Amino acid sequence: MEEFLTWIKTTIIEIGLRPHIVCEDFIYTPQTSKKSRQTWSTESIGVLRFIAREYGCGFTLQSPSDAKSFASNTKLKGLGWWNIGKGHANDAARHLLVYSVKNRIIDPRILLQSGS
Repeated sequence: MEEFLTWIKTTIIEIGLRPHIVCEDFIYTPQTSKKSRQTWSTESIGVLRFIAREYGCGFTLQSPSDAKSFASNTKLKGLGWWNIGKGHANDAARHLLVYSVKNRIIDPRILLQSGS
């Protein structure tokens, strides 16, 4: 995770890219505390939020349920965004698709054309 966060910061500083950062929200529930201490999720969100504010990037949190309900496996496969055996990569693709459709970066009609 540290390597990923460093890559984002380096990309912004050295290349001058100003991305809109989209990430999955992490919500603590009574079940969360029973599983394990998952502080890296909230810590990473905090670092990403700081980087976005510090370098003038947009920042959006999205719920896991919104991503999974809208961006089905079929839609990802139809767009060529599906990665076999790569759960986290597919979840990231789901969030990218939700954000892109909500913000009119991708026309939702393309999902119909791709057989999704």
